[in-house]
Amino acid sequence: MDALLPHHFLSVLIFLPILACLPLFGLSEKHAKPYGVLVTALELALVVGLWVFFDKDTGLMQFEEFADIVKQAGINYHVGVDGISLILLVLTAFILFLLALYVSKHIKDMLICILLLEGILMGVFTSLNLIFFYVFWEASLLPVLYMIGRYGVGPRIYSGLKFFLYTFLASLFMLLAILYYAHACSLALNTPFNFDLETFNSVVLLPKERLWVFIAFFVGIAVKIPIFPFHNWLPHAYGNAPIIGSAVLSALLLKMGTYAMVRFLLPLFPNVILHYFLPLSVLALLMVLYGALLACAQKEMKRLIAYSSMSHMGVAVLGLYAFNVEGGG
Repeated sequence: MDALLPHHFLSVLIFLPILACLPLFGLSEKHAKPYGVLVTALELALVVGLWVFFDKDTGLMQFEEFADIVKQAGINYHVGVDGISLILLVLTAFILFLLALYVSKHIKDMLICILLLEGILMGVFTSLNLIFFYVFWEASLLPVLYMIGRYGVGPRIYSGLKFFLYTFLASLFMLLAILYYAHACSLALNTPFNFDLETFNSVVLLPKERLWVFIAFFVGIAVKIPIFPFHNWLPHAYGNAPIIGSAVLSALLLKMGTYAMVRFLLPLFPNVILHYFLPLSVLALLMVLYGALLACAQKEMKRLIAYSSMSHMGVAVLGLYAFNVEGGG
């Protein structure tokens, strides 16, 4: 089925919205919205085309693209799609198309953020090189930070910076884990550095180092989901963000964390998760109960959505740790 779409189809999905946001700087507010809606509609149509031509009978990566960027450092452009990422690509394109239709204030700025975020998220959900994944992962913070800090309500600067610093600094632990894992792979395979996920999957870390690398990965992902007790940024970002910012956080950015858990934590550290199944499950259960109780106490709609989203994500995380078909469903 790969041959039925152009070879660089995924690159088009990633870079089309990023490049398409540039003309918005020169357009008037009147013309910005139809242009933004057109671009997001085109992106949605392309993703639907990807869905149609995706071979659902194979568990392999499809539509893969590979190009060396810094070969000596193991940094390459490697993207691909499987069933997990395909669902999230469709969700991203559909939600951002709806938000482009909805936007009615600060149209140019909001559409620029929407298009930038669309391309970045397409990169997050298709990257198979962990350095490229990390770059897209961190870049996703910038459009949301601008939305909150520029057009939020109340202490919007404080809320935006708290969201940014919490997630950015936590993700540095994930970067350290990626670098260490690549170093371990290089020693184990006696090869130069390689940040491809396939290489990581081929090497199992020693037991005493496996736990610390897992914790570093986990912290970077846990703050993004957010897993209790790493949720302190959540009510501030949701409560003081504009409506579009809250929608992006709830519908898309929180999903990045669970995607990273499925894509990296479960395949790379199954033994650690099985060993610490009970405390990890307790954290997830606390997310469900604590988020639900706080949601019931809220009088402001966006904060209610914030805590209910946290509770819902707790259900998803608990299902992942179940390690069975029922939990995955």
